Amino acid sequence: MTIKLHNTSITFDGVEKVEALKNISLTIEDKECLAILGPSGSGKTTLLNVIGGMLPLTSGEIHIDGQAIHDLKASELQTFRRTKIGYIFQDYRLFDQFTVLENVMLPQWPYDSKDTIEIKARALLKELQISHREKSFPALLSGGEKQRVAIARAMLHQPDILLCDEPTGNLDADNRNNVMEIIEELRIKGITIILVTHDQEVAKRGTRELFIRDGQLV
Repeated sequence: MTIKLHNTSITFDGVEKVEALKNISLTIEDKECLAILGPSGSGKTTLLNVIGGMLPLTSGEIHIDGQAIHDLKASELQTFRRTKIGYIFQDYRLFDQFTVLENVMLPQWPYDSKDTIEIKARALLKELQISHREKSFPALLSGGEKQRVAIARAMLHQPDILLCDEPTGNLDADNRNNVMEIIEELRIKGITIILVTHDQEVAKRGTRELFIRDGQLV
């Protein structure tokens, strides 16, 4: 899916106003893996959340596959996120009280039959070489295993766009490379990927690199 931002700005009100994004204009091509670099607090995660429809714009526009995301109602945004967007986090966001298989299935439980979701979840865990852990709880997993589970969960609904917020930040070099190989394979399969990272080596694995500082692309 092609993503287009035009003069996109986000301002957070508080004791002092903070301009988190300042007039960002950017086109992310279909099937691209865009790596976004920048220091902490530069606006990287805010940019991801804007693309994912999780933050209202202060000004500007965002179009995804020709659809004006900034004009959607809350219920329409929820449907858009549920069907089009997958999200991978640095801290995995797994639920400790649920098994690996249950963690993968949980986000889709309200929307499809349990049997259908379980079949899809098991197929993904097998593809990601973590099916032998499906009955384990997150506390028993390594960082690399947790991230594979998180990737399976993000891919369960077959999203068109995958947003990755420091997906290798807590991993050693071997697991970092393994996760990036998985992400590269997903791009080859046709998914548009936006990857936020501090890691220059990870950024080089993308199809293009951008740098953001103080809410602006530089």
